[in-house]
Amino acid sequence: MADKLYTGSQSNRYRVEVLDITGKPHGVRRYGLRARQDLERFTRHNFNWGCCDQQSRQLALALLADAVGDQLAKRWNFRFWQEVVSQFARSGWTVTSWEITEWVARCVRQEAGSCGGK
Repeated sequence: MADKLYTGSQSNRYRVEVLDITGKPHGVRRYGLRARQDLERFTRHNFNWGCCDQQSRQLALALLADAVGDQLAKRWNFRFWQEVVSQFARSGWTVTSWEITEWVARCVRQEAGSCGGK
């Protein structure tokens, strides 16, 4: 089960919202995704997606860091940017923390040689 739902929309000025449904002390929380420029700064501008620019690379880093942590975000940012974020629909998209975690797990298995394909 996913504990977070990430949603990006052009109509919201390329802001990404997170719906956190982990059920921790205060139940469901909604907040804007942090760019995580403390990990690496690709741009000073808003997020972008559906292309391979620096704003979409910042989004890839931010999504990974929020879903799977800083270390894995740094490790898999470039590939996630090219394979996932660049493929998001320009008009808007939704992805869950579970889907991101599964994508990373698949990459780790591929790197270890324990499975083939994407």
